[in-house]
Amino acid sequence: MEDTGKISPYTTVHVTICEGHGVQVVGETVKEYLNSADDFTICDSKGLAIADTAETRDLEFWKTASRKLYAIKTQDLAKAKATRLGKNTKKNRIDQEDNEVLNGLLEVELEMKNSAAKLSEHLQEKTNELSVSVTQVHTNAAQVAQQCSVLNELKAKMSEMVLARNISACLRQTLACKMCTSIPATEVVVTACCGQVAGCGPCTQTYLKENDSCLFCKAPVFATKLIFLKGFSEVLDQFQ
Repeated sequence: MEDTGKISPYTTVHVTICEGHGVQVVGETVKEYLNSADDFTICDSKGLAIADTAETRDLEFWKTASRKLYAIKTQDLAKAKATRLGKNTKKNRIDQEDNEVLNGLLEVELEMKNSAAKLSEHLQEKTNELSVSVTQVHTNAAQVAQQCSVLNELKAKMSEMVLARNISACLRQTLACKMCTSIPATEVVVTACCGQVAGCGPCTQTYLKENDSCLFCKAPVFATKLIFLKGFSEVLDQFQ
């Protein structure tokens, strides 16, 4: 037996086996032949001890030509067993490490596939969001354009209303009676002397009862210098 636990035969012993002899007798015969104080155990080619059983005491067991048997010092069997266990342990450890590496690679591959799927899904979501955003932008642009058009129309109408209001204010100021400050209901009285609106008919008549001169330029004979404008009813109705 080598230090590595490998069987290394160095002596061949021929043993005569009789019916009923087993591995124990063979071991004793080898011990006597080698004149050794050590005990020997009969093993197979793998260093495994052969048990002393009824089968191994049968001559047919020993007649198998292809069987190789070894007598190993009993004290060396532990070394052979430790070597086999070490090899098996090393092999198991290597297999375990290989399995761990393989499992790690499979996990990395699975994680990469999951990451790729998530990235693809995320990109699809962002693409959909961008598409919706672009559609909203176009929709908003159309709405803004429509609102601008409406605002321009309102602006034009407001300008017209402001202009009409200014004109109305000017007309109200111009046509208002200078005595009661109201808009004449039926007719507008204008002075012929200075060409200004005096006011409404009733107020003018009341003024003439006490005055004979123009209330603006003080021209005499005011009653003969008045012009009564009629036909302004439609215009005057706008200021009632």
